[in-house]
Amino acid sequence: MKYWKDGFHQKSIEGSVPITDEYWEELLQGQMTGKRIISNSEGYPILADQREPTPEEQRLKEIATLKKYLSDTDYIYPKCLELGLDVDIEYADVVSQRKSARTRIQELEE
Repeated sequence: MKYWKDGFHQKSIEGSVPITDEYWEELLQGQMTGKRIISNSEGYPILADQREPTPEEQRLKEIATLKKYLSDTDYIYPKCLELGLDVDIEYADVVSQRKSARTRIQELEE
C-alpha cells in the first residue's frame, strides 16, 4: 500500500489517499511513457497527457539554459590567463556564443 498527496508516500500523511501497489506501478509505467501524474478532483492520482509549457515557463527555461552555458564556460578565462593565451583568438567561437547568450538573457529579462 502506498499513499498519494502531491507525490507518493510510504506512510499515510494528512490529506493523503491510499493506492494499491499495483496502481502505483501502473502510474509509474504511464509516467515512463510520457504521461504525468496529477491529482483528480477527489485527490486520487491519475495519468494525464503532458501539457505544453506556458510562454513564461519557456522563457524561464531558456534563461536557465543560457545561464548554465555561461557558468559551464567560465573556466576558459582563468585558463587562458594562466596559460598566457588570448581568449579572443583561442576560444573565439565560445566568446561569441557567450556574448550572444548574455544579449539573449537581457532580452528575455526585460
